[in-house]
Amino acid sequence: MPLSTWAGIFLSAMIFRKRYDSDGLLNLRADSPYWYWHGVNLPAIISWLVGIVVGFLFVTAQVSKDEVWFSGPLADSFLGRNGLAWLVSLLLGGILYAILHVLSKDSMAVRSSGDD
Repeated sequence: MPLSTWAGIFLSAMIFRKRYDSDGLLNLRADSPYWYWHGVNLPAIISWLVGIVVGFLFVTAQVSKDEVWFSGPLADSFLGRNGLAWLVSLLLGGILYAILHVLSKDSMAVRSSGDD
């Protein structure tokens, strides 16, 4: 779940990002265009956590045929039975990140800082 959710967020960021500030990518100080809020991209973190939690609702983890370690409440749904929890987390993470990114005041995070 964590990796598929991250992939959805990453793909969403690539779709909406028009350009990168190449110098800003290596800048780890608070004046970096990628600093966001205290060095944390809150829309990405929130989307990642929500995508992981919702994805695990569709998962069944079992040690053997009779011993189930964890079973999410939606594991018996069509998506859970067919092993598509990764798709749920990928899509939810990407869509939620796109919505939160647009709504956040940092949606224009990359400031124009000259020619790249």
